[in-house]
Amino acid sequence: MILRFLTPQDIPSDWTLDIKTYPWNEKENIKDFRLHYMDKNDKFLMFGIEEKKVFGNLEKIVRDEKELNLNGYKGYYSSFKSSINNENPVGGILRWTQNDTYIEMNSSTLTEEQMINIAKSMEYE
Repeated sequence: MILRFLTPQDIPSDWTLDIKTYPWNEKENIKDFRLHYMDKNDKFLMFGIEEKKVFGNLEKIVRDEKELNLNGYKGYYSSFKSSINNENPVGGILRWTQNDTYIEMNSSTLTEEQMINIAKSMEYE
C-alpha cells in the first residue's frame, strides 16, 4: 500500500522533521502518525501536524474557534489562552479537512498567521 499524506511546503529549510507513528513502535499496522517540525538545532518543537482519514463534515467544536478559508477548505483556529503569569500566548490549534484527510496543527511557538500560511502550503507527497 502506498501512503500519501500532506506536508507543508512553506517552512524554513533548516527545520528538521521527526515522524511519529502510532501505535508506538509498531512496524506493520500503523494507525496514525504525527509530523513534528523541530527548530534547526532539533531541540524545540515548532509545530506538529496530525493527519487521519475522515468521512463527514468538520464542525465548530469550541466556542472561541474562528472559522477560516484555507485554499477553499473550511478550517477552524483556536488560540491558546493566556498563561498563569498573564503573558500573551502564542500559537494555538488549527484544524481542517482537505479532501478526505483531517489535519490538526498545533504550535505554542508560531503565530496564527504563520500557522495559516503553513496550512495553505500543504500538498500531497
